[in-house]
Amino acid sequence: MRFSLFFFASQVRPEQVRFVDPNGALISVEDIVLDDEGRFYFPIVTLKVVVDPDLTHEYNALTRQLSLNLNGKRLKLRANSSQVIIQPTKSEVELGASVKLIKGIPHIPLSFFTKLIPQISEYKVNFNRSLSEISLTSKYHFQYQEAKDKRTVVIDPGHGGTDVGCESLNGIREKDVVLDVAKRIQKICKNNNIRVLLTRKDDKTYRPSQRTRIIDQQSSSLFLSLHCNASFSDKISGMDIWINNQNGQIRISNDKKSDVDQNGIFFRPLLQDDHLEKSRRFAKILQAQLVGQSLRPIKIRENPLAILSNIYMPALLLELGYLSNLHDETKLQNETKRQEISICISEAIVVFLGSDKGK
Repeated sequence: MRFSLFFFASQVRPEQVRFVDPNGALISVEDIVLDDEGRFYFPIVTLKVVVDPDLTHEYNALTRQLSLNLNGKRLKLRANSSQVIIQPTKSEVELGASVKLIKGIPHIPLSFFTKLIPQISEYKVNFNRSLSEISLTSKYHFQYQEAKDKRTVVIDPGHGGTDVGCESLNGIREKDVVLDVAKRIQKICKNNNIRVLLTRKDDKTYRPSQRTRIIDQQSSSLFLSLHCNASFSDKISGMDIWINNQNGQIRISNDKKSDVDQNGIFFRPLLQDDHLEKSRRFAKILQAQLVGQSLRPIKIRENPLAILSNIYMPALLLELGYLSNLHDETKLQNETKRQEISICISEAIVVFLGSDKGK
């Protein structure tokens, strides 16, 4: 017996849709299918890729019910019904289209994103059919708060979870190296009466927008994102320091409190411009402290960087070395060397915060 919600292959047409984050950066390109009425349907795994990496789901063929654990909410959808029940409140959301089983895989309609996701997450979701693009933008307006605690620092260990980052031939992974160094810095700084907050404390996947939200919730005076590098050439090595500099891209006035204009169009506030000189000063201090930790002179580079663009404080991105280079890989694998690097970074933070008093 064939379920009534099953599509024959001839009844669906494969297409693709782009998902972009609040900064306009590409999150993923996902396959969809179109039914006979031209409605978009997404395989259930799309939610795991785009919305919640920890998504779990179960489809009961007997009851034709799809159960989801998404963003901490328990959702129930039934075949031939366009309603979603949100547990434990038992509130209902009308999607206007029902879940479908396509080639044995549960598929959700476009309205799941546009109507339901805004109710269970911090995102507004907009669909541009002409571009085949779905944008996820923050519901909340940006509000700048001057750092109350002048000795609080946010450190962002890049990647994490399913996002490994770069990996050496010997299996040394970027996500593990940067998290270890971040925790070492946190411990060293604590001994110097400096509070260090981490954007992730364990091996979980966080999207750039989630990291930015964590940063916005804190009142801090310095931000440092830690990464490793890789190259097709195993000869390239060394550390690099990156500063966010938009180089003449569209500006927004400093008194603008919202990331959405009066017409509802999303803009990315170029918040780092006001802190460019302090970021440069911290970069020079960090460069000086790390002398001897890099095979070549450490370069300070300036370019537009998405991870730093929405942060209202002095901010840098530090590449700890090239995992594709044997010397750098060996160094970053060695706990003693990691500790030395962590001490150098911590000393740079102490010097910068001391020099920044009253400025």
